[in-house]
Amino acid sequence: MTEFTPDNHYAGLLTQAKALFRITQSQEAIISTLRSKLTELESQLAMVGTAEIEAQRAANEQLTNEIELIAAKCERLTESFATLMEHSTGVAGLHLNGDVAPWSELTEGGRFEEWLLPLSEPRDQSIDALKAQWQAEAIPDFIRDMGERLRTQDNRITADPLFCVFEKDYVVTEEGYGHDRIDWADVRDEYTLIDPDSDKWHRLEALYQACRDVDKNYQRNAIKLVDKFVTAAFTEEGAKDHIRMNGHNLRKPFVYVTSLFRTPEMIELRDWLKNQGMQEVTNAD
Repeated sequence: MTEFTPDNHYAGLLTQAKALFRITQSQEAIISTLRSKLTELESQLAMVGTAEIEAQRAANEQLTNEIELIAAKCERLTESFATLMEHSTGVAGLHLNGDVAPWSELTEGGRFEEWLLPLSEPRDQSIDALKAQWQAEAIPDFIRDMGERLRTQDNRITADPLFCVFEKDYVVTEEGYGHDRIDWADVRDEYTLIDPDSDKWHRLEALYQACRDVDKNYQRNAIKLVDKFVTAAFTEEGAKDHIRMNGHNLRKPFVYVTSLFRTPEMIELRDWLKNQGMQEVTNAD
C-alpha cells in the first residue's frame, strides 16, 4: 500500500482531474456529432415515403435515447469533476494564494490546462511547512535520535556495522584440544565447582595425574571458553545500554562489531534509520 503523504494526495488529485476533464471533452464532442447527425436525418425525412419515415423515426428515437444516455453520463462526469475540484480547493489555493478560478473560467477557451499547469510547479512555503509538520509527527523522537547516533558514531572501520553483545560461555571439551582450564566438581548433590586455588583441587588433580583412583563423587572436565551471542543493536550505545541493564546476568560481556555484508533488508533498514532527522540538520545548516 502506498504511504499517504501530501505529495501523494496532491498528485492523485491532479491525475483524476486531468482524466475526468479529457473524458468530459470527449463525451461532449460525441454528443455534438450525434445531434448534427439527427438534424441531417430529419432533413432527409421530407424526401422519403411514409413507411420509410416511420422506420427512420424509430431509428432516430433509438439514437436519441442513446444520445440522452451519453449526455446523462457526461453530466455525471461533470458533476464528479466539479466535486473533485471542490475537494481540491485547499491544495489549489496554496498555489494560487487562495484565488481559485471558477469552473466556467476553467472550461472555457481551453484555460483548464493553463490553470492546471502551475499546480505541477514547486509548492510555496505553506505546503513545505505542512510537509515538514507531517514528517515531524510521523517519525518518533527516538527514531530521529537513533539516526543521529548512526550518523555520528565510530563504525570501527566496518561497513554497515552491527554492534553485537557477547558473553563468555563454558563448554566441556576433550583435554588437549584447545581447552582453557581443568575443572573439578563435587557431583554428589549437584554440580558444584571446586576452587582451583584450593588444596582439595590440587589433591584431586595430583591423584589423577598419578593414575590413582579418585572418589566417584568427584568429576574432572576439560573446559573451553567460547563466545556466546546475546543480542545486537544498530548503535554501539544501544549495545552498551544492554550491558548496563543486564550485565549482572552475563558472564564477562563485551561488544563485538560485525558487518551486515550482503544482507540487503538489514542494510536498507539501517540506511533508513540513518537518514531520519537528516532534514532537520540540513535545514539548521
